[in-house]
Amino acid sequence: MVFKTSDVLKRVNNFSRVKFLSIQEVSSISPYSTIRSMINFQCLDLSRVLVFMSHKRIERRCNNSVKSNIIMATNTKISMHDEIINLIKQCGDELPPLSGTIADIGVKKKWLTEKDGEIEKRLSDLIVRFDGEHEIFAEEFHDDYREAENVWIIDPISNTMGFINGWTHYSVVVSHMHKGVLQFGAVYDPIVKELFTAYKGKGAFLNGKKIQVSQRIQDLSFLFQASVGPLYEKDWLLKVYSSLLDLGRVNTLGSLGLNYCYVACGRVDAVVALNKDAFPEFAGKIIIEEAGGVLTDLKGDTLTKDSKGILACRKDMHEQCKCLCL
Repeated sequence: MVFKTSDVLKRVNNFSRVKFLSIQEVSSISPYSTIRSMINFQCLDLSRVLVFMSHKRIERRCNNSVKSNIIMATNTKISMHDEIINLIKQCGDELPPLSGTIADIGVKKKWLTEKDGEIEKRLSDLIVRFDGEHEIFAEEFHDDYREAENVWIIDPISNTMGFINGWTHYSVVVSHMHKGVLQFGAVYDPIVKELFTAYKGKGAFLNGKKIQVSQRIQDLSFLFQASVGPLYEKDWLLKVYSSLLDLGRVNTLGSLGLNYCYVACGRVDAVVALNKDAFPEFAGKIIIEEAGGVLTDLKGDTLTKDSKGILACRKDMHEQCKCLCL
């Protein structure tokens, strides 16, 4: 029997990677109910890609000249984290053409776009289909934290203000906690196609390559993100800024999700972020910690959903930076 790709496949990301909808749907097509396949191809017309299935093999054929690489595994499901990674890359790659042209539709809060809501919904729709108990804690429509075996923390666009104003520094951020312990974090920068990921006990990665915090002893670099408001007094902000300048160069960039990743890969040595909520911080925490750093609140306490004021840095700098922020 012959099936068109559109009948049996779900997603195509920018690297032309195709995956099956689910193990259950594969079982209705193939006698091997536990087979998954991943097909990489270079084909302009996806409707011409045909998938042939039999009891013994899966073959791909198309009438363009293409390279093929078919990977099959038995008794294995596509991981939740891989599904999330594929989706945040798809969502993120839709953002650059809209940056600087999209409207702020926020009513109860400033800096909200249709894409914020759309990305959060697409990720939520995927997560609720995973096996087990899952809750979502997200910036736009799921900001009521609920305990569950699995909790997913989402910042659909980290630095929505910058996205609206046409900056080129924003990201899509997701993290996953299982039984209260962070297991996975991902931050995707669609401008430069950088994907930061971390898996508990396995390390942190940039586009698949392992990363670690810097080992610099001079020419230190800091990111300081703050705004005057009810949480932070101007005089205190200036004091912290001045103290950081005594140690090295201080800059400000837009996306907190990316800022934390820059500590993890050694581009900067520390981030002091005076945040208003804690969504990208959870992904930042596991990525930094798996890269050999630390992320806490400004007092050195463990990150929670209510943490205000974040210090992310190398372990050897944590005590010194913490003292500057008191």
